[in-house]
Amino acid sequence: MTPQARTANRYYTLCIVTLLVSGACVHALHHWLYLRPVQPLARTLREFPKQLGPWSVQQEGLDTAVEEVLKLQDYWSAVYADGRGGSVSLFIGYYADESVAKDHQPTVCYPAAGWKLLQTDRQQLAVGSGAELEMNRLQVERGRESQMVLYWFQLPDGTVADPMMSKVRRLRRLFEGHFSRSLVKVQIGVPMTDSPESAMEQIRPFIGLVLKNLADHLGPGWTVPQVSIVGTDKGGS
Repeated sequence: MTPQARTANRYYTLCIVTLLVSGACVHALHHWLYLRPVQPLARTLREFPKQLGPWSVQQEGLDTAVEEVLKLQDYWSAVYADGRGGSVSLFIGYYADESVAKDHQPTVCYPAAGWKLLQTDRQQLAVGSGAELEMNRLQVERGRESQMVLYWFQLPDGTVADPMMSKVRRLRRLFEGHFSRSLVKVQIGVPMTDSPESAMEQIRPFIGLVLKNLADHLGPGWTVPQVSIVGTDKGGS
């Protein structure tokens, strides 16, 4: 064997060993990630309040077929009405394993249900005490019906809007000693009869009440934004 051949052989051997070691590391990391403990809830989401300020539940629950597709460990889904002609839908889904949630994004599910996706962007909502809630906002329409959809993800240590960033953030937090793999998705839909800004103003107090009650249901193992934007609502939880 010539010196050049021996050098090439060593190079290929090193590449193969490197690939094998890298594959073993990735497999070990993947296995470790899915051995992480689940972050439980303090109370089941099915006991979420049916009265939120002036909004009261008019319809609740999901079809059994939808429940099976979503693979939720716990959830709350309801349509609330404010008694003045306004309505809003609320969905809160708890996934003991965050990897299941990645398959159920509104940007995919709404078009699959026949809605046309008009616009997507990010919104920052000041919720009090200097805290801001970043959320995704969609504008969708189907026939003559138009909706604004807001959603974000609640991790045990805070909230994120981008599901990919939730994975990056969780990996970073893993190395900081935070091991839970659970996630809660919050989604709110409101009919649009005017501008997106008007719809946002309409829904702001409702979001505050949702966050306030969500903190009670998730418990001390979850860091939910502290809110002070519910002052325009009277009564309720």
